[in-house]
Order: sequence, then structure tokens, then C-alpha cells
Amino acid sequence: MSCPTSPDYPVAETAGRVLPCRIVQSDKNEAFGTLLAQVAKGEVPLSALGGMDAKMLAQILSQAIAQMQVGRDDKAVPILEVLIALDPPNPIFHEYLGLAAERLGDHDRAYAEYSVNIGELERAGNKGDRLCEAYLLRARLSALKGEMNLAADDLVKAHQHDQGHDAELRQELKLLQQAVEGAR
Repeated sequence: MSCPTSPDYPVAETAGRVLPCRIVQSDKNEAFGTLLAQVAKGEVPLSALGGMDAKMLAQILSQAIAQMQVGRDDKAVPILEVLIALDPPNPIFHEYLGLAAERLGDHDRAYAEYSVNIGELERAGNKGDRLCEAYLLRARLSALKGEMNLAADDLVKAHQHDQGHDAELRQELKLLQQAVEGAR
């Protein structure tokens, strides 16, 4: 495994898995980077990583987001899968994996990840615009798949959690509601 030194290549590929170079190459975290690579290759069980702090998880997530921002969703997916393995109830990881899967055309996986995202947000007691947005993502995907009844159900739930703080979110809700009603 090697990491290119160019910032254009922010990940290292190993055994078909993608690891953030910042984690793999960091002198401070060299031993951890090696361990993470071994986990990704299946050479070491995930439990060997032990607890990771939120800052480390955020750094890894930033690499997945960077990949998605340049259209490399296929490179972001394995990073997000490692994050989910490290912190399964984190709704943000499931949301981003759902977005990547949707953009790659894997709508069933995207729907499943959006559903986990919603479940984890509800379990954590989140309400308001964050949950509204999660339902909106799943409603939009259902509409894209032609499943207008599911989309309509999620839109109802999205409206229940809309607190009106986000004008862009309200506009998106309104447009999707019109599209769903027009298709029914």
C-alpha cells in the first residue's frame, strides 16, 4: 500500500479498500494507519481498533466527503463503510453512504441507509429540521424510484418535523410535494 503525495490523490487503495492517506501517512498516527489498513484488508478484526475519538472519525469522514465532492462516490463508499463499522449508530455516516449509493445508482442500498439514518435520528431524540431533511432525502429517492405512496408518507413525516428555520428546505419540500401529487 502506498499513498501518493499529490493532494489530488487523498486516499490509498489496498486490497480493494480505500483508506484516507492523512490517516495512513501521518507520522503521529503511523501505527494506527497500519492497523486501519490491516482491518480494511480483513487481516485484523475490527475490534482491534478499540475506541476512536470523534475528531479521528471526523477526519476520516472529511476524506469521504472530499471524494464525493469530486464525483468519486465509489471511493467514498469503502471509507464510509469503515466509519459505520467503527460507529454503527452514527446517522451522519449512514446519510452520506446513502447519498453515495444513490449517486452510484444503487437505490435499494440508498433507501436502506436513509432508513437507518432516520431510525438513528429518532432513537437519539432528534427532531426538527435535521429529521425533516432525513425524511426528505428518502422521499426524494422514493419519488425517483416511482414509489409515490412511500414518497408521500415520508413527505407527511418531513412536514411534521419541519420547524420552518430553513427556507431552502421548505422550498424543496414544497417542490417535491407538488411532484408527488402530480404523479399520483
